[in-house]
This record gives sequence, structure tokens and C-alpha cells, in this order.
Amino acid sequence: MGTPLSQFEKIQIILHEYDTLRNELHQRYAAIFQSISVLAVVFIGLVTVLTERGFRWSLLALLSGSVVLFLIIILVINYDTWKAATRLREIESDINSRSGERLLRWETGFGIRRLADQSFVQPNAGFEASKTLTSN
Repeated sequence: MGTPLSQFEKIQIILHEYDTLRNELHQRYAAIFQSISVLAVVFIGLVTVLTERGFRWSLLALLSGSVVLFLIIILVINYDTWKAATRLREIESDINSRSGERLLRWETGFGIRRLADQSFVQPNAGFEASKTLTSN
């Protein structure tokens, strides 16, 4: 297999994962704002057509479908954000214990996971169960 990795090399690999997850979190929040913008445009367009042409069930169905699709997208993004923030906390703890100092602290103390913990989608139970199933 080759020579084992040094502690420094292991930390570099873990920090690369940390940077990647942080970038993914930023991209997810950008996706949320883009989704809000798209929903706003669709909503305004459909409301405009509803007011000009009168009430139609098909337009109301499109409007309702748009809102439901938007909510599903937000739930998926929220779920992924929660998982990534959980992993960031684990990485921070691992790096801090390896170094013997509290070098990384943002996600543990102030990061996105704190907001995700307050949301209504907390997939930890299912995530832990899936880890248990795959580890056997």
C-alpha cells in the first residue's frame, strides 16, 4: 500500500474536505436565493394572467404546483445543508483534537448548522440509521 500518511498530510486532506463543504454550503444558499427569484417571477406572471383573463383552475393549479415545487427544492437544500454542516462540525472537532488547540471554531459556534438546527427538517435520525446500515 505504500508508506502511511503523516499527521500533517492527513490534516491537509481533511482541510481540503472542509473547504469543499464550506463552498458547497455557499452554493446551496445561492441556490435558495435563485429559487426564490424564480418563484417570484412565476408567481407574478401567473397572478398577472389570472387578473387579466379571469379565474381559471388551470392557472391556479400552475400557481399551486409552482409553490409546491419551490417548497420541495427548499427542503432538499435544507436537508443537504444540515448534513454538510454536521460534517463540518465533525471536521472542526477532529482538527482541533489533532492539533491540541481550538483552531477551527466557526461552524461549531456560529455556523449554518445552528440555523439548520432551528429549522423544521432535521434528518439526523435517518442519516445516523443509514450510516449504521452501511457500516455493517
